[in-house]
Amino acid sequence: MNNFAANPETSADPHGRETHSADRAGVCAHCGGESRAEKEARQARMLKRLAEIVLACAENLEERSAAEASVAKTIAAQAATGVISAAEAGDLMTKSGKRADDIARSLTNVSKALRLTLLLDSKLAEERMAREQAAPLEAAKRRAALAEDRHHRQREEVRRVMAEAIRAEAGDQAELNRRKRELRERLEQDDIKLIIGKRSTEEIVARICRDLGIEPDWRRWHNEAWMIEPEFEAAPRPHCPACCPVCEPTARQADWPAQDHREAQAASAHAPVDRMVGTGPP
Repeated sequence: MNNFAANPETSADPHGRETHSADRAGVCAHCGGESRAEKEARQARMLKRLAEIVLACAENLEERSAAEASVAKTIAAQAATGVISAAEAGDLMTKSGKRADDIARSLTNVSKALRLTLLLDSKLAEERMAREQAAPLEAAKRRAALAEDRHHRQREEVRRVMAEAIRAEAGDQAELNRRKRELRERLEQDDIKLIIGKRSTEEIVARICRDLGIEPDWRRWHNEAWMIEPEFEAAPRPHCPACCPVCEPTARQADWPAQDHREAQAASAHAPVDRMVGTGPP
Protein backbone atom coordinates (compact mmCIF):
# COMPACT_ATOMS: atom_id res chain seq x y z
CA MET A 1 0.00 0.00 0.00
CA ASN A 2 1.32 3.44 -0.85
CA ASN A 3 2.48 5.18 2.30
CA PHE A 4 1.51 8.53 0.82
CA ALA A 5 -2.11 7.72 -0.10
CA ALA A 6 -4.34 10.68 0.67
CA ASN A 7 -7.23 10.67 3.08
CA PRO A 8 -10.22 9.17 1.16
CA GLU A 9 -12.53 11.71 2.74
CA THR A 10 -10.64 14.56 1.09
CA SER A 11 -9.12 13.06 -2.01
CA ALA A 12 -9.26 10.04 -4.28
CA ASP A 13 -5.95 10.82 -5.98
CA PRO A 14 -3.15 8.31 -5.18
CA HIS A 15 -0.59 11.13 -5.04
CA GLY A 16 -2.49 13.09 -2.41
CA ARG A 17 -3.84 15.84 -4.65
CA GLU A 18 -7.30 17.14 -3.92
CA THR A 19 -9.89 16.00 -6.43
CA HIS A 20 -13.12 17.71 -5.40
CA SER A 21 -15.76 17.95 -8.11
CA ALA A 22 -16.75 21.56 -8.61
CA ASP A 23 -20.30 20.79 -9.72
CA ARG A 24 -20.96 18.33 -6.87
CA ALA A 25 -19.31 20.20 -4.00
CA GLY A 26 -21.04 19.79 -0.65
CA VAL A 27 -23.07 16.69 -1.57
CA CYS A 28 -24.94 15.36 1.47
CA ALA A 29 -25.92 11.71 1.77
CA HIS A 30 -29.10 12.70 3.64
CA CYS A 31 -30.37 15.05 0.90
CA GLY A 32 -30.69 12.53 -1.90
CA GLY A 33 -27.39 13.53 -3.45
CA GLU A 34 -28.34 17.22 -3.61
CA SER A 35 -25.29 19.45 -3.76
CA ARG A 36 -24.96 22.65 -1.77
CA ALA A 37 -25.32 24.74 -4.93
CA GLU A 38 -28.49 22.85 -5.90
CA LYS A 39 -29.94 23.27 -2.41
CA GLU A 40 -29.21 27.00 -2.42
CA ALA A 41 -30.78 27.38 -5.86
CA ARG A 42 -33.88 25.52 -4.68
CA GLN A 43 -34.15 27.68 -1.56
CA ALA A 44 -33.74 30.82 -3.64
CA ARG A 45 -36.60 29.72 -5.92
CA MET A 46 -38.80 28.98 -2.90
CA LEU A 47 -38.10 32.35 -1.32
CA LYS A 48 -38.75 34.11 -4.59
CA ARG A 49 -42.07 32.32 -4.98
CA LEU A 50 -43.00 33.02 -1.35
CA ALA A 51 -42.20 36.69 -1.79
CA GLU A 52 -44.42 36.79 -4.88
CA ILE A 53 -47.31 35.17 -2.97
CA VAL A 54 -46.95 37.50 0.01
CA LEU A 55 -46.75 40.52 -2.28
CA ALA A 56 -49.87 39.38 -4.13
CA CYS A 57 -51.71 39.04 -0.78
CA ALA A 58 -50.61 42.54 0.20
CA GLU A 59 -51.84 43.97 -3.09
CA ASN A 60 -55.17 42.15 -2.66
CA LEU A 61 -55.58 43.51 0.87
CA GLU A 62 -54.75 46.99 -0.33
CA GLU A 63 -57.46 46.73 -2.98
CA ARG A 64 -59.96 45.48 -0.38
CA SER A 65 -59.04 48.32 1.95
CA ALA A 66 -59.66 50.85 -0.84
CA ALA A 67 -62.94 49.18 -1.67
CA GLU A 68 -64.03 49.24 1.98
CA ALA A 69 -63.17 52.94 2.19
CA SER A 70 -65.34 53.50 -0.88
CA VAL A 71 -68.20 51.59 0.78
CA ALA A 72 -67.92 53.79 3.86
CA LYS A 73 -68.14 56.91 1.68
CA THR A 74 -71.20 55.52 -0.09
CA ILE A 75 -72.94 54.78 3.22
CA ALA A 76 -72.21 58.28 4.46
CA ALA A 77 -73.56 59.82 1.25
CA GLN A 78 -76.75 57.73 1.36
CA ALA A 79 -77.33 58.70 4.99
CA ALA A 80 -76.85 62.37 4.14
CA THR A 81 -79.36 62.25 1.28
CA GLY A 82 -81.90 60.26 3.31
CA VAL A 83 -81.66 57.11 1.21
CA ILE A 84 -81.07 55.16 4.39
CA SER A 85 -81.89 56.04 7.96
CA ALA A 86 -79.32 57.16 10.45
CA ALA A 87 -79.71 53.91 12.39
CA GLU A 88 -79.13 51.80 9.28
CA ALA A 89 -76.17 53.97 8.31
CA GLY A 90 -74.66 53.54 11.79
CA ASP A 91 -75.04 49.76 11.64
CA LEU A 92 -73.51 49.59 8.16
CA MET A 93 -70.64 51.85 9.16
CA THR A 94 -69.91 49.65 12.20
CA LYS A 95 -69.73 46.55 10.03
CA SER A 96 -67.58 48.33 7.45
CA GLY A 97 -65.25 49.56 10.18
CA LYS A 98 -64.76 45.99 11.51
CA ARG A 99 -63.98 44.74 8.02
CA ALA A 100 -61.50 47.59 7.55
CA ASP A 101 -59.83 46.72 10.86
CA ASP A 102 -59.54 43.05 9.83
CA ILE A 103 -57.99 44.08 6.52
CA ALA A 104 -55.53 46.39 8.31
CA ARG A 105 -54.44 43.61 10.69
CA SER A 106 -54.05 41.17 7.81
CA LEU A 107 -52.06 43.74 5.88
CA THR A 108 -49.76 44.21 8.90
CA ASN A 109 -49.18 40.46 9.18
CA VAL A 110 -48.52 40.16 5.47
CA SER A 111 -46.08 43.06 5.62
CA LYS A 112 -44.18 41.30 8.42
CA ALA A 113 -44.08 38.08 6.39
CA LEU A 114 -42.73 39.95 3.39
CA ARG A 115 -40.03 41.64 5.47
CA LEU A 116 -38.99 38.30 7.01
CA THR A 117 -38.86 36.71 3.56
CA LEU A 118 -36.63 39.48 2.26
CA LEU A 119 -34.41 39.30 5.35
CA LEU A 120 -34.01 35.54 4.96
CA ASP A 121 -33.14 35.95 1.30
CA SER A 122 -30.53 38.57 2.19
CA LYS A 123 -29.10 36.36 4.94
CA LEU A 124 -28.73 33.41 2.60
CA ALA A 125 -27.08 35.62 0.00
CA GLU A 126 -24.63 36.98 2.59
CA GLU A 127 -23.80 33.47 3.83
CA ARG A 128 -23.24 32.32 0.26
CA MET A 129 -20.96 35.30 -0.44
CA ALA A 130 -19.00 34.73 2.79
CA ARG A 131 -18.59 31.05 1.95
CA GLU A 132 -17.42 31.84 -1.57
CA GLN A 133 -14.92 34.37 -0.23
CA ALA A 134 -13.67 31.89 2.38
CA ALA A 135 -13.46 28.96 -0.07
CA PRO A 136 -9.98 29.82 -1.44
CA LEU A 137 -8.63 30.20 2.09
CA GLU A 138 -10.16 26.90 3.19
CA ALA A 139 -8.78 25.17 0.11
CA ALA A 140 -5.35 26.64 0.83
CA LYS A 141 -5.55 25.38 4.41
CA ARG A 142 -6.46 21.88 3.20
CA ARG A 143 -3.59 21.87 0.72
CA ALA A 144 -1.19 23.09 3.41
CA ALA A 145 -2.36 20.38 5.80
CA LEU A 146 -1.95 17.70 3.13
CA ALA A 147 1.48 19.01 2.20
CA GLU A 148 2.56 19.05 5.84
CA ASP A 149 1.30 15.50 6.31
CA ARG A 150 3.12 14.30 3.17
CA HIS A 151 6.28 16.09 4.29
CA HIS A 152 6.19 14.46 7.73
CA ARG A 153 5.49 10.96 6.43
CA GLN A 154 8.08 11.12 3.68
CA ARG A 155 10.67 12.51 6.09
CA GLU A 156 10.12 9.52 8.37
CA GLU A 157 10.28 7.17 5.39
CA VAL A 158 13.55 8.70 4.18
CA ARG A 159 14.94 8.48 7.71
CA ARG A 160 14.00 4.79 7.93
CA VAL A 161 15.44 3.90 4.52
CA MET A 162 18.66 5.77 5.22
CA ALA A 163 18.99 4.08 8.62
CA GLU A 164 18.72 0.69 6.91
CA ALA A 165 21.30 1.71 4.32
CA ILE A 166 23.67 2.95 7.04
CA ARG A 167 23.30 -0.20 9.12
CA ALA A 168 24.04 -2.34 6.07
CA GLU A 169 27.26 -0.45 5.29
CA ALA A 170 28.63 0.55 8.70
CA GLY A 171 31.64 -1.51 9.70
CA ASP A 172 31.43 -0.94 13.45
CA GLN A 173 29.44 0.88 16.10
CA ALA A 174 31.58 4.00 15.88
CA GLU A 175 30.98 4.32 12.15
CA LEU A 176 27.28 3.61 12.67
CA ASN A 177 27.00 6.42 15.22
CA ARG A 178 28.93 8.81 12.98
CA ARG A 179 26.74 8.01 9.98
CA LYS A 180 23.58 8.50 12.02
CA ARG A 181 24.82 11.87 13.23
CA GLU A 182 25.63 12.91 9.67
CA LEU A 183 22.17 11.77 8.57
CA ARG A 184 20.46 13.87 11.25
CA GLU A 185 22.46 16.92 10.20
CA ARG A 186 21.75 16.31 6.51
CA LEU A 187 18.02 16.03 7.09
CA GLU A 188 18.02 19.44 8.77
CA GLN A 189 19.71 21.21 5.85
CA ASP A 190 17.53 23.48 3.72
CA ASP A 191 18.06 21.78 0.35
CA ILE A 192 16.73 18.49 1.74
CA LYS A 193 13.88 20.12 3.63
CA LEU A 194 12.74 21.85 0.44
CA ILE A 195 12.46 18.67 -1.62
CA ILE A 196 10.89 16.41 1.01
CA GLY A 197 7.23 16.11 0.10
CA LYS A 198 7.94 17.32 -3.45
CA ARG A 199 10.36 14.74 -4.89
CA SER A 200 10.35 10.96 -4.90
CA THR A 201 11.73 9.07 -1.93
CA GLU A 202 14.31 7.30 -4.09
CA GLU A 203 15.63 10.62 -5.42
CA ILE A 204 15.99 12.07 -1.92
CA VAL A 205 17.64 8.90 -0.62
CA ALA A 206 20.00 8.85 -3.60
CA ARG A 207 21.04 12.46 -2.98
CA ILE A 208 21.71 11.87 0.72
CA CYS A 209 23.58 8.65 -0.01
CA ARG A 210 25.76 10.45 -2.53
CA ASP A 211 26.50 13.26 -0.08
CA LEU A 212 27.34 10.83 2.74
CA GLY A 213 29.38 8.52 0.54
CA ILE A 214 27.02 5.57 0.87
CA GLU A 215 26.41 3.06 -1.93
CA PRO A 216 23.02 1.53 -1.11
CA ASP A 217 21.80 -1.78 -2.42
CA TRP A 218 18.53 -0.73 -4.03
CA ARG A 219 17.37 -4.32 -4.24
CA ARG A 220 16.76 -4.14 -0.50
CA TRP A 221 13.64 -2.01 -1.11
CA HIS A 222 12.50 -3.32 -4.50
CA ASN A 223 9.11 -4.41 -3.11
CA GLU A 224 8.32 -1.13 -1.34
CA ALA A 225 5.64 1.16 -2.74
CA TRP A 226 7.95 4.14 -3.24
CA MET A 227 10.15 2.01 -5.53
CA ILE A 228 7.29 0.43 -7.47
CA GLU A 229 5.18 3.56 -8.00
CA PRO A 230 6.84 6.82 -6.90
CA GLU A 231 4.57 9.34 -5.20
CA PHE A 232 6.18 12.28 -7.00
CA GLU A 233 7.72 12.83 -10.40
CA ALA A 234 11.47 12.60 -10.60
CA ALA A 235 13.58 15.63 -11.42
CA PRO A 236 14.16 16.33 -15.14
CA ARG A 237 16.78 13.95 -16.49
CA PRO A 238 19.61 14.80 -18.88
CA HIS A 239 19.88 12.95 -22.17
CA CYS A 240 21.71 9.65 -21.79
CA PRO A 241 23.26 7.98 -24.86
CA ALA A 242 21.75 4.70 -25.89
CA CYS A 243 25.15 3.08 -25.71
CA CYS A 244 25.42 3.20 -21.90
CA PRO A 245 22.62 1.14 -20.36
CA VAL A 246 25.11 -1.27 -18.81
CA CYS A 247 28.37 0.67 -18.87
CA GLU A 248 29.10 2.79 -15.81
CA PRO A 249 25.70 2.12 -14.20
CA THR A 250 26.85 3.06 -10.71
CA ALA A 251 27.65 6.66 -11.62
CA ARG A 252 24.28 7.15 -13.29
CA GLN A 253 22.42 5.47 -10.44
CA ALA A 254 23.71 8.09 -8.02
CA ASP A 255 20.98 10.46 -9.21
CA TRP A 256 18.24 8.14 -10.51
CA PRO A 257 18.91 4.80 -8.82
CA ALA A 258 15.80 2.72 -9.12
CA GLN A 259 14.81 3.54 -12.69
CA ASP A 260 18.37 3.31 -14.04
CA HIS A 261 18.90 0.07 -12.15
CA ARG A 262 15.82 -1.41 -13.82
CA GLU A 263 16.93 -0.09 -17.21
CA ALA A 264 20.39 -1.58 -16.74
CA GLN A 265 18.91 -4.94 -15.78
CA ALA A 266 16.60 -4.91 -18.81
CA ALA A 267 19.46 -3.98 -21.14
CA SER A 268 21.67 -6.68 -19.67
CA ALA A 269 18.94 -9.25 -20.10
CA HIS A 270 18.76 -8.48 -23.84
CA ALA A 271 22.49 -8.00 -24.40
CA PRO A 272 24.42 -10.52 -26.54
CA VAL A 273 25.67 -13.55 -24.64
CA ASP A 274 29.34 -13.00 -25.54
CA ARG A 275 29.17 -9.45 -24.08
CA MET A 276 27.55 -10.60 -20.85
CA VAL A 277 29.91 -13.52 -20.12
CA GLY A 278 33.02 -12.00 -21.67
CA THR A 279 33.55 -14.63 -24.40
CA GLY A 280 33.46 -12.19 -27.30
CA PRO A 281 36.37 -10.55 -29.00
CA PRO A 282 38.48 -8.20 -26.89
